[in-house]
Amino acid sequence: MSKSSVAYNTAAQLIGKVATLLLGLATTSIIFRTLGTTEYGAYVFVTSFVLFFAIISDWGTEIITLREISQNLINQQKIVISSLIIRLSLSFVAVFLANVSIRLYPQWQVFVGPVTLLSLVLIALALKISAQPLFLARGTALFGAIGEVINNSLYFLAILMFLPRFPSLMLTISFLIISTLIAGLICWAFVSRLISLKLAFSKNVARSIVKEALPTGALLAVFYIYNRVDIVILQNLKGNDVVGLYGIAYKIHDNLVQGAAFLMNAVFPLIAVQSSTKSLRIIYQRAFHVLFIAALFLFAVIFIAGPSIINLIGGPSAAPAIPLLRILILATVFAYLNHLTGYTLIALGHQRASLIIALTALSVNISGNLILIPLFSATAASFMTLATEALVFLLSSFALYKYTDLLPSFRKISETVYLSLKTRGRIFENIP
Repeated sequence: MSKSSVAYNTAAQLIGKVATLLLGLATTSIIFRTLGTTEYGAYVFVTSFVLFFAIISDWGTEIITLREISQNLINQQKIVISSLIIRLSLSFVAVFLANVSIRLYPQWQVFVGPVTLLSLVLIALALKISAQPLFLARGTALFGAIGEVINNSLYFLAILMFLPRFPSLMLTISFLIISTLIAGLICWAFVSRLISLKLAFSKNVARSIVKEALPTGALLAVFYIYNRVDIVILQNLKGNDVVGLYGIAYKIHDNLVQGAAFLMNAVFPLIAVQSSTKSLRIIYQRAFHVLFIAALFLFAVIFIAGPSIINLIGGPSAAPAIPLLRILILATVFAYLNHLTGYTLIALGHQRASLIIALTALSVNISGNLILIPLFSATAASFMTLATEALVFLLSSFALYKYTDLLPSFRKISETVYLSLKTRGRIFENIP
């Protein structure tokens, strides 16, 4: 991917995310107001539970596929098709494990039906997400953004038209599955414009992807657990009402963090193929400056406008989520910076270091939540999210400095801002 594609890919994803964020918040508002706090809490728990198993259907193959496509321009068809077959195969395993797991714990029996139905979305997600690495590597992230907008638009329209008349958690889940499947098929229609869809499965390519993805998948699984374990603990100790309120605040935090992912998805191929230490340092520092400025802007906006946003989504009954959001938005700042350090470690082949960091963070997160949630409920969960993100940033920054001598710096931040304005965001072009 050319450096000029970074600005395009980031902009395309950002525009798509703004649209999907607005649609997502509107959809959340309808679901929360229609189903109520308790049923919405059940919805949050069920989606969090099922989406954990999406890590199994991915297991690091997405980011490794992106790296392989970026480094190998000749065999892109084999890489993409082999990756798709791997992900679809893993998605069936994930569906099976999700259905087995929900039936193991007696307290979760009430969620068996919703989880069984929603587990089918894992296959649709595997189809949709498998197309994304090619879009990013080819500088056509707009295709992926269109798929996301269609996904969220269809879901919003279905919820808007039918849920108020037929309030049902199962109906809500059904609409999510259908909209995701349609979006996945549309994404592969776009893929057919970039490569041939003839079966080009390669055992050697698949073996290479799986080998490289193993530590990365373990890393992603650990990160997802510590991002969602608080919801499981909250549900078991405090019930669906608390999960529903925490879920609203976390939904905003989780959506805002995607902005960092968009930039790093675009920058990742550049870092992966970079041979010059000087160029790598420039790319890293500029990405750090952009992410830090964006994170501070979001912090200021959400801290001030948070009460209005929460009220708009959930009405007066959602007011207890306001202080939770203000804690989580500070965690968003660290989450932005963690995307830079995490993606850079993986791009440079240090997945195992990232895994050790993630395991350390997970142990701290689970211990803290188990001790503090019984005492301070969702407030404790919010603070533990903040503490975990801060810990990951410190550890990952140290690891990068140890292995590559890269260290985030605020020096020349004004130069990055000036260059961004001068080049209309093309700050990753013409790097020596």
